[in-house]
Amino acid sequence: MSVVVPAFNAEQYLGHAIESMLSQSIQNIEVIVVDDGSTDSTSAVAQRYVDMDKRVRLYTRAWQSGKPACPRNDGIRLARGELIALLDADDVASPTRLQEEVEAIRRSGAGLAFADFHKFEGDVPEFGTMIGQLQNSYFVAHAAVHLQRIDQDVFLCRPDFIEFMLSQSIVVNVQTVMFRRDLMADNETWFDESFTGGEDIDLFYRLAARTPFVYVNKVHAAMRLHEKSLTAVHTMKCMLDAAEVRRINLERLTPRLDEFQQLRARETLARLYFDIGYLQWVNGLRSAARMAFTSSWHAKPSVRTVMSYAKSFVPRPASLRIS
Repeated sequence: MSVVVPAFNAEQYLGHAIESMLSQSIQNIEVIVVDDGSTDSTSAVAQRYVDMDKRVRLYTRAWQSGKPACPRNDGIRLARGELIALLDADDVASPTRLQEEVEAIRRSGAGLAFADFHKFEGDVPEFGTMIGQLQNSYFVAHAAVHLQRIDQDVFLCRPDFIEFMLSQSIVVNVQTVMFRRDLMADNETWFDESFTGGEDIDLFYRLAARTPFVYVNKVHAAMRLHEKSLTAVHTMKCMLDAAEVRRINLERLTPRLDEFQQLRARETLARLYFDIGYLQWVNGLRSAARMAFTSSWHAKPSVRTVMSYAKSFVPRPASLRIS
Protein backbone atom coordinates (compact mmCIF):
# COMPACT_ATOMS: atom_id res chain seq x y z
CA MET A 1 0.00 0.00 0.00
CA SER A 2 1.38 3.40 -1.07
CA VAL A 3 0.09 6.78 0.10
CA VAL A 4 1.02 9.81 -2.04
CA VAL A 5 1.11 13.16 -0.22
CA PRO A 6 1.86 16.19 -2.43
CA ALA A 7 3.07 19.15 -0.39
CA PHE A 8 3.81 22.81 -1.06
CA ASN A 9 4.67 25.24 1.75
CA ALA A 10 2.84 22.93 4.13
CA GLU A 11 5.18 23.06 7.13
CA GLN A 12 2.30 23.99 9.44
CA TYR A 13 0.09 21.01 8.53
CA LEU A 14 2.22 18.26 6.98
CA GLY A 15 3.05 16.57 10.27
CA HIS A 16 -0.64 16.02 11.01
CA ALA A 17 -1.17 14.42 7.59
CA ILE A 18 1.81 12.07 7.95
CA GLU A 19 0.90 11.09 11.51
CA SER A 20 -2.67 10.29 10.46
CA MET A 21 -1.22 7.76 8.01
CA LEU A 22 1.40 6.28 10.33
CA SER A 23 -1.35 5.63 12.90
CA GLN A 24 -3.53 3.68 10.47
CA SER A 25 -4.91 0.29 11.47
CA ILE A 26 -2.97 -1.03 8.44
CA GLN A 27 0.74 -0.76 9.20
CA ASN A 28 2.30 -2.24 6.05
CA ILE A 29 2.33 0.99 4.07
CA GLU A 30 4.69 3.52 2.56
CA VAL A 31 4.02 7.26 2.77
CA ILE A 32 5.55 9.17 -0.15
CA VAL A 33 5.80 12.91 0.48
CA VAL A 34 6.48 14.89 -2.70
CA ASP A 35 7.65 18.44 -1.98
CA ASP A 36 6.71 20.66 -4.92
CA GLY A 37 9.58 23.13 -4.53
CA SER A 38 8.49 24.60 -1.20
CA THR A 39 10.17 27.76 0.07
CA ASP A 40 9.46 26.99 3.73
CA SER A 41 10.59 24.05 5.89
CA THR A 42 8.20 21.48 4.36
CA SER A 43 11.07 19.19 3.35
CA ALA A 44 12.65 19.48 6.79
CA VAL A 45 9.37 18.45 8.44
CA ALA A 46 9.08 15.46 6.11
CA GLN A 47 12.73 14.51 6.67
CA ARG A 48 12.16 14.28 10.43
CA TYR A 49 9.55 11.59 9.79
CA VAL A 50 11.84 9.86 7.29
CA ASP A 51 14.49 9.68 10.02
CA MET A 52 11.98 8.33 12.57
CA ASP A 53 10.03 5.84 10.46
CA LYS A 54 11.32 3.80 7.52
CA ARG A 55 7.81 3.79 6.02
CA VAL A 56 8.10 7.48 5.10
CA ARG A 57 9.88 8.51 1.90
CA LEU A 58 10.62 12.04 0.68
CA TYR A 59 11.04 13.23 -2.88
CA THR A 60 11.82 16.91 -3.47
CA ARG A 61 11.09 18.35 -6.88
CA ALA A 62 13.83 20.50 -8.41
CA TRP A 63 11.33 23.18 -9.42
CA GLN A 64 7.96 24.40 -8.27
CA SER A 65 5.07 23.44 -10.55
CA GLY A 66 2.23 25.09 -8.66
CA LYS A 67 -0.02 22.28 -9.88
CA PRO A 68 -1.02 19.31 -7.69
CA ALA A 69 -0.96 17.05 -10.77
CA CYS A 70 2.84 17.18 -10.98
CA PRO A 71 3.77 16.00 -7.46
CA ARG A 72 0.94 13.45 -7.53
CA ASN A 73 2.29 11.97 -10.76
CA ASP A 74 5.80 11.89 -9.28
CA GLY A 75 4.44 10.04 -6.26
CA ILE A 76 2.66 7.47 -8.42
CA ARG A 77 5.88 6.82 -10.34
CA LEU A 78 7.68 6.14 -7.06
CA ALA A 79 4.91 4.02 -5.54
CA ARG A 80 5.64 0.35 -4.92
CA GLY A 81 2.27 -0.78 -3.55
CA GLU A 82 -0.48 -2.55 -5.49
CA LEU A 83 -2.93 0.02 -4.15
CA ILE A 84 -2.37 3.79 -4.09
CA ALA A 85 -4.13 6.18 -1.72
CA LEU A 86 -4.08 9.96 -1.96
CA LEU A 87 -4.00 12.57 0.79
CA ASP A 88 -3.18 16.27 0.57
CA ALA A 89 -0.63 17.71 2.98
CA ASP A 90 -3.16 19.91 4.78
CA ASP A 91 -5.74 17.13 5.32
CA VAL A 92 -5.89 14.21 7.75
CA ALA A 93 -7.24 10.66 7.46
CA SER A 94 -9.35 8.64 9.88
CA PRO A 95 -7.47 5.78 11.62
CA THR A 96 -9.40 3.08 9.74
CA ARG A 97 -9.53 4.76 6.33
CA LEU A 98 -7.03 2.52 4.53
CA GLN A 99 -8.27 -0.74 6.03
CA GLU A 100 -11.92 -0.06 5.22
CA GLU A 101 -11.17 1.05 1.67
CA VAL A 102 -8.94 -1.98 1.00
CA GLU A 103 -11.71 -4.26 2.22
CA ALA A 104 -14.29 -2.44 0.09
CA ILE A 105 -12.17 -2.85 -3.05
CA ARG A 106 -11.51 -6.53 -2.38
CA ARG A 107 -15.13 -7.38 -1.55
CA SER A 108 -16.66 -5.44 -4.45
CA GLY A 109 -14.06 -6.02 -7.18
CA ALA A 110 -13.96 -2.26 -7.82
CA GLY A 111 -10.83 -0.52 -9.04
CA LEU A 112 -11.32 2.67 -7.04
CA ALA A 113 -12.74 3.43 -3.60
CA PHE A 114 -13.86 6.75 -2.18
CA ALA A 115 -15.61 7.84 1.01
CA ASP A 116 -17.23 10.75 2.78
CA PHE A 117 -15.22 13.68 4.13
CA HIS A 118 -15.58 16.58 6.53
CA LYS A 119 -14.48 20.21 6.08
CA PHE A 120 -13.00 22.05 9.04
CA GLU A 121 -11.09 25.13 10.16
CA GLY A 122 -8.76 25.29 13.14
CA ASP A 123 -8.18 22.17 15.23
CA VAL A 124 -9.01 18.77 13.76
CA PRO A 125 -12.26 17.49 15.31
CA GLU A 126 -12.69 13.92 16.54
CA PHE A 127 -13.62 11.63 13.65
CA GLY A 128 -16.43 10.01 15.60
CA THR A 129 -18.20 13.37 15.86
CA MET A 130 -17.82 14.45 12.21
CA ILE A 131 -20.78 14.78 9.86
CA GLY A 132 -19.72 14.24 6.26
CA GLN A 133 -20.29 16.53 3.31
CA LEU A 134 -21.92 13.72 1.33
CA GLN A 135 -24.16 12.81 4.24
CA ASN A 136 -25.23 16.46 4.45
CA SER A 137 -26.13 16.45 0.76
CA TYR A 138 -28.01 13.11 0.99
CA PHE A 139 -25.72 11.55 -1.60
CA VAL A 140 -26.81 7.93 -1.02
CA ALA A 141 -30.49 8.86 -1.42
CA HIS A 142 -29.95 11.02 -4.51
CA ALA A 143 -27.69 8.45 -6.19
CA ALA A 144 -29.69 5.39 -5.08
CA VAL A 145 -30.45 4.15 -8.61
CA HIS A 146 -26.72 4.21 -9.36
CA LEU A 147 -25.68 2.27 -6.23
CA GLN A 148 -25.78 -1.37 -5.17
CA ARG A 149 -25.51 -1.97 -1.44
CA ILE A 150 -22.75 -4.44 -0.50
CA ASP A 151 -23.27 -4.10 3.24
CA GLN A 152 -24.44 -1.44 5.66
CA ASP A 153 -21.81 1.17 4.75
CA VAL A 154 -20.43 -0.02 1.40
CA PHE A 155 -22.03 0.65 -1.99
CA LEU A 156 -20.83 -0.55 -5.38
CA CYS A 157 -21.41 2.12 -8.04
CA ARG A 158 -23.24 0.77 -11.08
CA PRO A 159 -21.81 1.30 -14.61
CA ASP A 160 -24.09 4.31 -15.15
CA PHE A 161 -22.63 6.10 -12.11
CA ILE A 162 -20.63 8.21 -14.53
CA GLU A 163 -23.92 9.79 -15.60
CA PHE A 164 -24.47 10.95 -12.02
CA MET A 165 -20.94 12.43 -11.97
CA LEU A 166 -21.57 14.31 -15.22
CA SER A 167 -25.09 15.54 -14.58
CA GLN A 168 -25.14 16.15 -10.85
CA SER A 169 -22.12 16.09 -8.56
CA ILE A 170 -18.61 14.66 -8.84
CA VAL A 171 -18.74 13.44 -5.18
CA VAL A 172 -15.46 11.52 -5.62
CA ASN A 173 -13.03 13.52 -3.48
CA VAL A 174 -9.27 13.23 -3.77
CA GLN A 175 -8.58 13.15 -0.04
CA THR A 176 -10.41 9.81 0.34
CA VAL A 177 -9.48 8.11 -2.93
CA MET A 178 -7.71 4.76 -3.24
CA PHE A 179 -7.18 2.94 -6.55
CA ARG A 180 -5.40 -0.06 -8.03
CA ARG A 181 -1.93 0.81 -9.30
CA ASP A 182 -2.40 -1.31 -12.44
CA LEU A 183 -5.02 1.18 -13.64
CA MET A 184 -2.17 3.62 -14.19
CA ALA A 185 -0.02 1.16 -16.13
CA ASP A 186 -2.06 1.38 -19.33
CA ASN A 187 -3.43 4.89 -18.74
CA GLU A 188 -1.66 7.27 -21.13
CA THR A 189 -2.40 10.31 -18.97
CA TRP A 190 -2.45 10.18 -15.18
CA PHE A 191 -3.19 13.54 -13.55
CA ASP A 192 -3.29 16.00 -16.43
CA GLU A 193 -0.52 18.52 -15.75
CA SER A 194 -2.05 21.17 -18.01
CA PHE A 195 -4.65 21.93 -15.33
CA THR A 196 -4.08 23.99 -12.18
CA GLY A 197 -7.30 22.67 -10.67
CA GLY A 198 -9.74 19.95 -11.67
CA GLU A 199 -6.97 17.50 -12.58
CA ASP A 200 -8.29 15.05 -9.99
CA ILE A 201 -11.83 15.26 -11.38
CA ASP A 202 -10.50 14.65 -14.87
CA LEU A 203 -8.75 11.44 -13.77
CA PHE A 204 -11.83 10.21 -11.91
CA TYR A 205 -14.01 10.69 -15.00
CA ARG A 206 -11.54 8.69 -17.07
CA LEU A 207 -11.25 5.93 -14.50
CA ALA A 208 -15.04 5.74 -14.06
CA ALA A 209 -15.28 4.83 -17.75
CA ARG A 210 -12.88 1.92 -17.20
CA THR A 211 -13.52 0.41 -13.77
CA PRO A 212 -16.30 0.19 -11.15
CA PHE A 213 -16.09 2.51 -8.14
CA VAL A 214 -17.04 1.59 -4.59
CA TYR A 215 -18.26 4.07 -1.96
CA VAL A 216 -17.70 3.74 1.79
CA ASN A 217 -20.36 5.72 3.60
CA LYS A 218 -18.11 6.89 6.43
CA VAL A 219 -16.04 10.01 7.04
CA HIS A 220 -12.53 8.95 6.06
CA ALA A 221 -10.83 12.33 5.82
CA ALA A 222 -10.96 15.83 7.24
CA MET A 223 -10.32 18.56 4.68
CA ARG A 224 -8.74 21.68 6.13
CA LEU A 225 -10.00 25.07 4.93
CA HIS A 226 -7.43 27.85 5.05
CA GLU A 227 -6.49 31.00 3.16
CA LYS A 228 -3.33 29.56 1.59
CA SER A 229 -4.98 26.56 -0.08
CA LEU A 230 -4.83 26.33 -3.87
CA THR A 231 -8.57 26.85 -4.26
CA ALA A 232 -8.47 29.89 -1.97
CA VAL A 233 -5.52 31.51 -3.74
CA HIS A 234 -6.53 30.64 -7.32
CA THR A 235 -10.31 30.40 -6.97
CA MET A 236 -11.30 31.51 -10.47
CA LYS A 237 -8.61 29.49 -12.22
CA CYS A 238 -9.73 26.38 -10.37
CA MET A 239 -13.37 27.07 -11.27
CA LEU A 240 -12.51 27.53 -14.94
CA ASP A 241 -10.40 24.38 -15.01
CA ALA A 242 -13.16 22.37 -13.32
CA ALA A 243 -15.70 23.55 -15.90
CA GLU A 244 -13.32 22.78 -18.76
CA VAL A 245 -12.67 19.30 -17.36
CA ARG A 246 -16.41 18.65 -17.21
CA ARG A 247 -16.87 19.96 -20.77
CA ILE A 248 -14.06 17.81 -22.20
CA ASN A 249 -15.26 14.67 -20.50
CA LEU A 250 -18.90 15.26 -21.38
CA GLU A 251 -17.89 15.53 -25.03
CA ARG A 252 -15.82 12.36 -24.76
CA LEU A 253 -18.41 10.36 -22.83
CA THR A 254 -21.56 11.54 -24.62
CA PRO A 255 -21.94 8.20 -26.48
CA ARG A 256 -22.46 6.50 -23.11
CA LEU A 257 -25.43 8.72 -22.25
CA ASP A 258 -29.00 8.65 -23.49
CA GLU A 259 -30.70 11.88 -24.63
CA PHE A 260 -32.14 12.71 -21.22
CA GLN A 261 -28.81 12.11 -19.49
CA GLN A 262 -27.05 14.29 -22.06
CA LEU A 263 -29.56 17.07 -21.43
CA ARG A 264 -29.05 16.94 -17.66
CA ALA A 265 -25.27 16.95 -18.08
CA ARG A 266 -25.40 19.95 -20.42
CA GLU A 267 -27.67 21.81 -18.00
CA THR A 268 -25.18 21.25 -15.18
CA LEU A 269 -22.29 22.44 -17.34
CA ALA A 270 -24.27 25.50 -18.42
CA ARG A 271 -24.92 26.41 -14.77
CA LEU A 272 -21.22 26.15 -13.96
CA TYR A 273 -20.24 28.51 -16.77
CA PHE A 274 -23.10 30.85 -15.91
CA ASP A 275 -21.93 31.11 -12.29
CA ILE A 276 -18.39 31.81 -13.49
CA GLY A 277 -19.69 34.50 -15.83
CA TYR A 278 -21.64 36.15 -13.04
CA LEU A 279 -18.62 36.21 -10.72
CA GLN A 280 -16.43 37.64 -13.48
CA TRP A 281 -18.98 40.39 -14.14
CA VAL A 282 -19.33 41.20 -10.43
CA ASN A 283 -15.56 41.59 -10.24
CA GLY A 284 -15.49 43.96 -13.20
CA LEU A 285 -14.07 41.47 -15.73
CA ARG A 286 -16.72 42.02 -18.36
CA SER A 287 -14.87 40.47 -21.30
CA ALA A 288 -14.16 37.33 -19.28
CA ALA A 289 -17.80 37.30 -18.16
CA ARG A 290 -18.99 37.34 -21.79
CA MET A 291 -16.68 34.44 -22.62
CA ALA A 292 -18.16 32.39 -19.75
CA PHE A 293 -21.75 33.28 -20.71
CA THR A 294 -20.97 32.24 -24.29
CA SER A 295 -19.70 28.87 -23.02
CA SER A 296 -22.87 28.54 -20.95
CA TRP A 297 -24.96 29.20 -24.07
CA HIS A 298 -23.09 26.58 -26.07
CA ALA A 299 -23.68 24.02 -23.32
CA LYS A 300 -27.41 24.76 -23.00
CA PRO A 301 -29.04 27.87 -24.54
CA SER A 302 -31.33 29.89 -22.28
CA VAL A 303 -32.96 33.31 -22.15
CA ARG A 304 -31.25 34.01 -18.83
CA THR A 305 -27.83 33.49 -20.42
CA VAL A 306 -28.63 35.85 -23.31
CA MET A 307 -29.85 38.54 -20.91
CA SER A 308 -26.78 38.14 -18.72
CA TYR A 309 -24.49 38.33 -21.74
CA ALA A 310 -26.11 41.64 -22.73
CA LYS A 311 -25.97 42.89 -19.16
CA SER A 312 -22.23 42.16 -18.98
CA PHE A 313 -21.57 45.18 -21.23
CA VAL A 314 -22.69 47.36 -18.30
CA PRO A 315 -20.20 47.86 -15.43
CA ARG A 316 -21.16 46.57 -12.00
CA PRO A 317 -20.76 49.17 -9.22
CA ALA A 318 -17.34 48.73 -7.62
CA SER A 319 -18.88 48.74 -4.14
CA LEU A 320 -20.64 45.48 -4.94
CA ARG A 321 -17.63 43.61 -6.25
CA ILE A 322 -16.45 40.44 -4.54
CA SER A 323 -12.88 40.52 -3.24
